[in-house]
Amino acid sequence: MSFRPSGVQLALGKRLTVVPKGRLPRLLRDRVKVAEQREKEYAAQVAEATARGQPIPPFKEMVVPKNLKFYTVSRSQSGNLPVYTDYRANGDCSTEIRKIQGDSVSCMRELNAYLENIHIDPLKDAPRASLKQTSGNLVIKGNLRSTVEDWMRQKGF
Repeated sequence: MSFRPSGVQLALGKRLTVVPKGRLPRLLRDRVKVAEQREKEYAAQVAEATARGQPIPPFKEMVVPKNLKFYTVSRSQSGNLPVYTDYRANGDCSTEIRKIQGDSVSCMRELNAYLENIHIDPLKDAPRASLKQTSGNLVIKGNLRSTVEDWMRQKGF
């Protein structure tokens, strides 16, 4: 048996990713149970094959679809969504999403797609989220707190 780090090892294309079980997206929890059951069945097949002197059958890894995203947004200690509005002295306003764990780039892409879909003003560009490289937070120009919270509730956060 090979060493397996704590967590769940998932195949993403040709690359394997280890995701801690506590931070696993809700959609994958059932698939992980199936994969663990599959590993137990494979261990039984290996034991049976070695007892009979037959070659060991290959193990098929659980392949995750590419459209499945690996990020979660944790709520604050009071149970609220981590969406904050920042007002500057010059009158500028920005909306910030904090506590993003995992792939924040895919979170940014999904949020930008959502903002483009709901944007109705043909004379202005749709608001775009940008990623702060130092903190991993998403920042959007303008007061879009209610819009972002609606999107997060639709996503199940």
